[in-house]
Amino acid sequence: MESFFEFQTTAMRMLFAQTDTMVDSWATISMRLPVLIHDGMSGQISSETQAMVSEKVIATTEGAIGASQAGTRLALNFWSGRLYGRDVPHRLMHVMDAAARPARTKVRSNALRLTGR
Repeated sequence: MESFFEFQTTAMRMLFAQTDTMVDSWATISMRLPVLIHDGMSGQISSETQAMVSEKVIATTEGAIGASQAGTRLALNFWSGRLYGRDVPHRLMHVMDAAARPARTKVRSNALRLTGR
């Protein structure tokens, strides 16, 4: 059984992670926007634009796989009787976190690389 304190801790950790991701997304978009405008004006697709598209597909796929694995663990624990109904919200947050983690990681690394931080 998960305690309410653990639930609150997980919720706050996820809130702060999503806030960091939002800020990193703004930094990444602001740095990539001139590249996208240049690509549109020149008719050429830069390697940065190609990387931007492919990394989103990869992060989405990795997130779907992570969420699927975490959801399967949740269902197996529930069906085996090792998980109570009151623990499901906390475990669902783990599924959401597994889905968002690859995108969060990629956005963070892009923001650091593009801004030179």
